[in-house]
Amino acid sequence: HPEATVEIPQSTPVITIDGLCEKPGAERSEGAECRTVITRAEFEAVIAAVQPKMPARVRKQFAANYARALVMSAKAVQMGLDQSPAFEEQMKVARIQILSGALNKAIQAEAAQVSDQDIEDYYRNNQSKFAAVDLERVFVPKRLQDGSAAKASATQLGLGTQASAGATRTVANQLRERAMAGEDFDALQADAYRETRMKSKAPDVEMTNITRSVLPASQGFVFDLKPGEISKIIEDQGGYIFYRVKSQTTVKLDDVKGEIKDTLRTQRTQEKLKQTGESLKPTLNESYFSAPSGKGGEDDD
Repeated sequence: HPEATVEIPQSTPVITIDGLCEKPGAERSEGAECRTVITRAEFEAVIAAVQPKMPARVRKQFAANYARALVMSAKAVQMGLDQSPAFEEQMKVARIQILSGALNKAIQAEAAQVSDQDIEDYYRNNQSKFAAVDLERVFVPKRLQDGSAAKASATQLGLGTQASAGATRTVANQLRERAMAGEDFDALQADAYRETRMKSKAPDVEMTNITRSVLPASQGFVFDLKPGEISKIIEDQGGYIFYRVKSQTTVKLDDVKGEIKDTLRTQRTQEKLKQTGESLKPTLNESYFSAPSGKGGEDDD
């Protein structure tokens, strides 16, 4: 039988540090107990501020580290380290960083409030982004496979004995001409791998329900082609590609709601951060910041 979960009241101590006074500088009667007690409510308030989604399995280690830091910080106060000018400046910088981070989180939280109407409006106003096509693709590797068979193939094509990208570009041109004449793309892809002597299995030519986000931006023009049209040859790092559009459709709203919400959240966050950053523009003294060492901005000993 699994053990029953015990609900610990919010006022129950979860960290107790004997010998550490909660108010180190306060007067206390002789023999009074010096102890720091942190309740569940207080500890979880710390977690909420530091890491709201902290896994339960790491809380014990965090509690031990937190207690150790409390002891060390109390010792630092006893030594007067909190009275140094450096400490004051560090606290100022820490406060600025914390507030900056808090603003960032607040902006992101506000940007995440995307309504269903916002999503529908974006979908309606950006129909081209949600176009989908069924394609056939032929891929021709950029270089002939090493080996005598590949060299023989290059010679047969009238390209000499050097296996090169130029040789396979010619193969791609020839295959596209055959595609324009109506030949089957499966047969063309098989020939592409045979001509380049690739030992691996040829890729599938069928590509279904492809959206703009799937293809590289440089290949986005494919969505402007009509069904039956064949694209120009596209060169990428690995080889040469050409497509034939089989059909066109539009992705349903329900299938892209999450994508649209993420897009709107990102856009709004970036816009708000940009507005905030541009609201006040600092002016830097270039004479100071560009000064060589010893004359302004660096180590002036």
